[in-house]
Amino acid sequence: MARATVGKSLGMVARVRRIVTEEARLGLATAIATQSEADDLVRAITDSIAHERDVASSVDSDDRMVEAYIVWLADAATRLESARARQDAAAAATTQARTMLNLAKAAERAVERHIADAAEEARQADLRREQLILDEAAQRPVPSSGGEASTISRSPLANPRD
Repeated sequence: MARATVGKSLGMVARVRRIVTEEARLGLATAIATQSEADDLVRAITDSIAHERDVASSVDSDDRMVEAYIVWLADAATRLESARARQDAAAAATTQARTMLNLAKAAERAVERHIADAAEEARQADLRREQLILDEAAQRPVPSSGGEASTISRSPLANPRD
């Protein structure tokens, strides 16, 4: 009965570990998506700055366009700084989520190994019990044809007709 309880407990732990691993996998997917969005935002702002710089430095630009670009560039630089901070935070969150997934997988594998070890240990215990029963049976007195009991001490694997 104790072995059955331990088996059920290990089964529950294994299920919990699988759930935790799946949640970590979803967390990593979310973190990667967030990082991708942050990367796209940085790229869009950087591209926008390059485009506006090209427009402001073109031959067709007058002083008003250059002055407007300078004002716009200050705001764009602030937005770019904010986007890069978001990008850094998203990269850190992705690294953390990846680490959490690796830890969850390791814990899941450890529980699976423990379950396999417990099953092997139970199998070995069953084999030892069976061998003990066979050994005891081989040592029991067997009535001989003369009415006397004799002890058979032969291998439990020997043919009983021998």
